[in-house]
Amino acid sequence: MGSAGFDGLLFALAFAILDTWLVAASLLGAVIVNLVIAVNHRRDRYVGL
Repeated sequence: MGSAGFDGLLFALAFAILDTWLVAASLLGAVIVNLVIAVNHRRDRYVGL
């Protein structure tokens, strides 16, 4: 199971257990954090010496 499959399973379980608005807020937060990381990522910044 890949990372996306695990994330989907985790969110499906969360929707079954928690309030829908809480899981939706968590999902929105995860999307925003990933967008910030993607926008600020620079390949040349992570070069080992």
